Amino acid sequence: MNQETANILNRINARFYEENAASFSQTRSTPWEGWRRCVDACKLEPDTEVSVLDVACGNLRFAAFLVEEYPAIDWQFFAVDNCESLTHANPAIASNVNFTCEDIIANMLEGLPPFESANTPELAQNGPFDIVASFGFMHHIPSFELRVEFLKHALNYVKPNGHLIVSFWQFMNDESKREKVEQTHTEALEFYSLEVTENDLEHKAEGLHDTAEPRPVVMPDALDPGDYFLGWKNLPGQYRYCHHFTDKEIDLLIGQISGYATLVDSFTADGKTGDQNRYVVLRRTEWPSGYFESIEPLDISRPADLPPEPVQALD
Repeated sequence: MNQETANILNRINARFYEENAASFSQTRSTPWEGWRRCVDACKLEPDTEVSVLDVACGNLRFAAFLVEEYPAIDWQFFAVDNCESLTHANPAIASNVNFTCEDIIANMLEGLPPFESANTPELAQNGPFDIVASFGFMHHIPSFELRVEFLKHALNYVKPNGHLIVSFWQFMNDESKREKVEQTHTEALEFYSLEVTENDLEHKAEGLHDTAEPRPVVMPDALDPGDYFLGWKNLPGQYRYCHHFTDKEIDLLIGQISGYATLVDSFTADGKTGDQNRYVVLRRTEWPSGYFESIEPLDISRPADLPPEPVQALD
């Protein structure tokens, strides 16, 4: 995948969530089944203070879950997302969360850390954290290389012996939804085709749809295997970019940071089939000194090296 395509996919998703924040939040009101096992794997002690960074926090339902399910813990919440409208859907918990609006993917595509320190003083001042969690976000990060970059930076925000918790969406595991996904993906590719975009420009020139922006162009061969466009409530033109993860791909991703973290738990859960998400819980060890100062701007068009050794065994 090239840089231009990755930027386009990120803009498509940003627009989708801004336009559908209210309806999307309404369908995301209950906790995921796998969350409790993830938190329990961290072996937290009651009557202690635990700091949490929720990356791509959405409507803050993970924070709400922690407060309700683990009342004996003194939670300190920090969160980052590029769609501030979603956080407004949960004002009760939002008042207890230090929120920062930041486009994580755009930062990385520009060669910056995902949480630019100049823009996130709360994170810089209070990190690293006991837990860094990222649910429902990895599938929006375009390219294997950018996902590796994100995991490295996320792990860097975890305290030594703290935990990184990540979910990987495996939506194609549900056979009953595969046909619908394929159909929607085909429709979206037509929607973002060069021909349709040229028609949009002609309409705009003729004074039709004056406020409409030209649709971005996404060529099918510019996407990576496992990349799909998913629809929303059968609404025309409402698509979001998502990536389906295979188990092998997840193992390769985790292998990229296995030298600096121990795998505590890995399991599948959620959805009617019980296998819609694969969760990974990692305990961080120490990073080498100056690690991130040595990272060069990312070239996502060049495949990353595969891990030289397998993921560490479970404890």
